Amino acid sequence: PDAAFGETAYCDPGVVAVVGGAAFLAGSGRVTLFFTVMVAEVTGNASFTFPIGVGTILATVVGNKINHGLFHQLINVQSFPYVPEATAWPKKLTATHRVLDAIESPIPGELPQVISFTLDDSGAVIPPSPDISAREHVKNVLASCSHNGFPVVDFQGVVV
Repeated sequence: PDAAFGETAYCDPGVVAVVGGAAFLAGSGRVTLFFTVMVAEVTGNASFTFPIGVGTILATVVGNKINHGLFHQLINVQSFPYVPEATAWPKKLTATHRVLDAIESPIPGELPQVISFTLDDSGAVIPPSPDISAREHVKNVLASCSHNGFPVVDFQGVVV
């Protein structure tokens, strides 16, 4: 029959299997609408859309209460860089939070390379000698670095 419920009040076992499969896929991947439409199209029976939709929505809601979805977990497994949720960030940086405390040295046990520039009262870079321009000095120092992150700190090394 075309309906999810046949001649009796009992659900057809094939329909239960299809709904369960769709619920498993949607609950693990957290792509509810995609799997609802895909499984409804594969079965070719429009009357299965409602039970499949209910099953996938229920599986997604229950899965969200338990843990993150499969693809979110794979980010951690594959060690892909990503910006974590805002709740993982510190609420406020303390006055003693120094850049050296947050970065790692490429050589264990050594302090990381620190680049410092001397500034005048207006905030302009003062080159080490009058023969070199401030722009050339900054360009040379930055070119000699093996990294590309340059936090701005005050004279005590505290993040500005």
